[in-house]
Amino acid sequence: MPHAAEIALARGAAPASISDNATVLVLGHHGFETAVKGTNGFVCFVSRGWDNDVGNAAFWSPKTRGPICANPAAARSVLPYYVLQRARWVMSGVS
Repeated sequence: MPHAAEIALARGAAPASISDNATVLVLGHHGFETAVKGTNGFVCFVSRGWDNDVGNAAFWSPKTRGPICANPAAARSVLPYYVLQRARWVMSGVS
């Protein structure tokens, strides 16, 4: 997905009053990368199929995508471990 399209999809997860000032992550070759540095503590990104359980048929589907904006508390606690680390593992081939 082109970065501009991924940024637009990610920002669609929240009202403009939040997403316009949020950090936006895009998927790179080794995991999520910061495309836009925000100022309000929210982080928006496009979730992928690997956010499902490993046994779910959609886990490896490249068509499974959904925009998410994490509030500041979730951006500090859940995002680094569940989202960012899991993306690094999947992108590096860890099953």
